[in-house]
Amino acid sequence: MFLPVSAAAEDAEALRRALFAEINRVRAAIGRDALQESEPLTRVAQARAAELAAAGSLDSAGVPGEDLLGRVRRAGYLPGAIAEVVAQADAPAPEIVAYWRAHADSIWRDVSSERHRDLGIGVASLEGIPVFVLFLGATSSDSFAKRTEGLRDRDRVRRELLSAINGERRAHRLPPLRVDPKLEQAAQGHADDMLARSYYGHASPEGAMVLDRTRRAGYPSHAVGENIGKGQTSVLEVVEGWMESPEHRRDILHPFFRDTGFGLAIGGPPGGEQVLWVNVFGEPRESRR
Repeated sequence: MFLPVSAAAEDAEALRRALFAEINRVRAAIGRDALQESEPLTRVAQARAAELAAAGSLDSAGVPGEDLLGRVRRAGYLPGAIAEVVAQADAPAPEIVAYWRAHADSIWRDVSSERHRDLGIGVASLEGIPVFVLFLGATSSDSFAKRTEGLRDRDRVRRELLSAINGERRAHRLPPLRVDPKLEQAAQGHADDMLARSYYGHASPEGAMVLDRTRRAGYPSHAVGENIGKGQTSVLEVVEGWMESPEHRRDILHPFFRDTGFGLAIGGPPGGEQVLWVNVFGEPRESRR
C-alpha cells in the first residue's frame, strides 16, 4: 500500500509509537479494546521489516501461515489468533490509519478485529519510504478466555443444562430429571479430577468408574449413567453432541433415571486449556419399592 509523501520521515521508534497510539485511538472510537504492546510480537515484526528492507522489495511480503505461527512461537508467544499486516507509506499515522479504514479492507479488518489483543510493530526503510510490519494476535489463553466467557457463571450453566436435558426428555414424553446434590458432587468431582490430572474418560487413572464416584458421594442407586464431553463451549453444543451419540442419548432418555447432576471444569496450563463436561444420571434405590 503506497501513499504520497506528505510528511518528513521520523525516526523508526517515533513512527512505531505514533502508529501504535493512532490505532488504539481509532479502536477506542469504534468501541474496541486497546491493543497491548507485545514484546515478542514487536521483535518478530521488527525482524520481518528488516528482512523485507534487506530484500529490497515487498514481493515476499506474504508469510505462509505455518511460518508465521512458527516465528511467533519461537519468540515465546503462544498464539490463539495471529495476523500479519505489511504496508509502506510516508505519511503521518492518522493518515495511514484513515487510509486503511477507507481503502484497505483486509488491513482494517485485522487492525480493528475484536479477537486481537496484542500488537507488535516493526519499522524499516525501503528506498527511503517507511515499511511497517504489524503482528496482531491474541494468546491461546486470551482466546480461550474469550471463547469460554459465557461459561463462567456455573450456576446459570447448570440451570441451562437441566433445562436442555429435560427438554429432550419432555419431547419423548419422559418425566423430567431433578438435580441431586450427591450426583452433582460426583459429576463436579470427576470434571475437576480430569482437568487436574490431564486425562479424559469415564475411568480415572486408578480405574474408578461412575458407580464408584456416586457411591463415594453417598448416592443410593439401582443404576447410574454418565455422559462426558470435551471442548464444547456452550450448553447447546454439548447437549446436541450427546443427543447425536447413541450411547449418550440412551442415558439422557433412559426411562428409569430420575436424578441428575452436572460438572463443568474450565482451565489448564497456557496452550492446553480445556473445557470438560460431566452429566451423571441416577435411579434412586427407593424408586423400585
